[in-house]
Amino acid sequence: MRRMAIAAGIWLCGLHGAQALDLDVGVNASLGMRGAESYVAIGYGSAAIGYTEPGIDLSGTAPGWYLSFGSWLSPYLGLDARLGATEVAGLGRALGLDVSARLSSWYGLYLRPQWTGDMLAVHALAGFAQFQYERTLSSPGTTLIEAVNRTGFSFGAGAAFAPSPGFQLGLEWLAIARGASLGAGISGSASLLSAYALFSF
Repeated sequence: MRRMAIAAGIWLCGLHGAQALDLDVGVNASLGMRGAESYVAIGYGSAAIGYTEPGIDLSGTAPGWYLSFGSWLSPYLGLDARLGATEVAGLGRALGLDVSARLSSWYGLYLRPQWTGDMLAVHALAGFAQFQYERTLSSPGTTLIEAVNRTGFSFGAGAAFAPSPGFQLGLEWLAIARGASLGAGISGSASLLSAYALFSF
């Protein structure tokens, strides 16, 4: 009887261990199918920058980039921290002045819901961005540069080709600033459409 009890105990321990191993393997596989919990990404593309004040509505494009560091909180949710900037975009002329603008720097913190399938990854972004919007007004012999720091809601979405467990190559659109107040009756906006590469580790 004692031998039977010991054998049953060994069998139950073995079954519990196998179930725990299966669960651990399943969770690790679900974490982006990488066996990894962190990632780094770099993106580069075209930034659309807008400037509005009473009677004036200007927009232009310029190159922009970002560097991202992230960690997976669950199989379907990540926490994403970013920093980036844009080049100067020529927006046009207003009141006899040439107007240009850029985001000289921006930082963002986002939740990143993600679905990963067979060689395909789709994600969304929702969070906040802090940015410095720099506006330049110029005419022959005169240049005026104004910089304003703002923080606001930021969101985006993207899709990627995932040819291997630790690598993604995709496209993403991100709204960094939407109608941000730059002063009395003045607002600015910026978004970035970029190609990105993501590496998990």
